[in-house]
Amino acid sequence: MITNISKTYTDQNRLNLNFELALSKTQNIFMTYKFSELSNKAVVIVESEKFYKLLEKDPLKFEFDDDEKEYTSSFKNINNTFTKSYENPINLSFVNCIKSHNDLSELESTLFGFDTNELNLDDQTYININDGVQNIIYLITNGAKSFPVSCSTAEAKLLFEKAGCKRFEILFS
Repeated sequence: MITNISKTYTDQNRLNLNFELALSKTQNIFMTYKFSELSNKAVVIVESEKFYKLLEKDPLKFEFDDDEKEYTSSFKNINNTFTKSYENPINLSFVNCIKSHNDLSELESTLFGFDTNELNLDDQTYININDGVQNIIYLITNGAKSFPVSCSTAEAKLLFEKAGCKRFEILFS
């Protein structure tokens, strides 16, 4: 659960968004997003359950290797990082929110001239994680009910519609 969102500005007058999250299994953790002038990115607060369901639909979804020892070691490192997030806030994960229609993506429909609305195909929206897989695993497994992620501005509305926490708005640079 997000308990606080604050804004700070750097020397170059760039916006930083700072988030404080209360997790059920640990203390509060701190995350940040640094907007750059040309970022074309947005921040969406997502609900964990909705987010996870869309992540499960990713045809290329991340799967854990059978090497549990390596995973455990990696998870201990991320646990230490989150424990010290007050001094050094964690960067938000970057995700893609993709809408395809039974293997016909929006891009393909545009390229080949199909109007997906006229075709009346099932919505196959899914999420894949571009950067920050371990952060999201940590947040979900430690009981975060909602958490912030970054995405492209073009995908922000769809991500908010499908997994967004309606108490918050989409945050643009």
